[in-house]
Amino acid sequence: MKYQEFFEIAKEKGLTSAQIILSRSKAMTIVSFNKAIDKYKIADDQTVVASGIYEGRYGSCTTDHLEKKTFAWLVEQIIKAAKTNGQESKTDFFDGSPKYAKKNVFKKDLALKTPAEAIADLTSLEEMVRAKDGRITDFMAEYVYAEDYKEFYNSKGLALKNKANYYLYAASAYANDGENKKSWDSIIWGTDLAKFSK
Repeated sequence: MKYQEFFEIAKEKGLTSAQIILSRSKAMTIVSFNKAIDKYKIADDQTVVASGIYEGRYGSCTTDHLEKKTFAWLVEQIIKAAKTNGQESKTDFFDGSPKYAKKNVFKKDLALKTPAEAIADLTSLEEMVRAKDGRITDFMAEYVYAEDYKEFYNSKGLALKNKANYYLYAASAYANDGENKKSWDSIIWGTDLAKFSK
């Protein structure tokens, strides 16, 4: 979505400077307990934070909806918030740094992993651990995939984007031989799925 209209409306309504930040997050969590799926959750959230300086005062607002008509509403809410702010703002928005380093922190293969593949991983993990010791009575395994995307713009020309993702596998085993009880936990996380297979 083009954000220039937001800044045009902000200027027209008297904001001396403005900024808008879009944050999107996706997450998938799957938990298995003793070979049965105990939890399955997929989340997809979005947050928009807009702020500005109006008549020397700072105002901001937040919404989880973003469409073309939202821009005018955001500016209106910034002005309302600024009017209730009794103190003048002594700072302004950051102009930006001369240069930003580019780094790839988003792995496409992680994003392509399906729930069925994740469930198969958890099943294989449990089978492998149980095969090592017959005294294991309970086993829990968890897979988490998280993805974050951010866009940051301000009226001073700053325009930044960032996209990142990671995975997490966690496992807990409980063993009981009638006399002794033992527990074991392990977590592995990162961006390289090849590490999990090792």
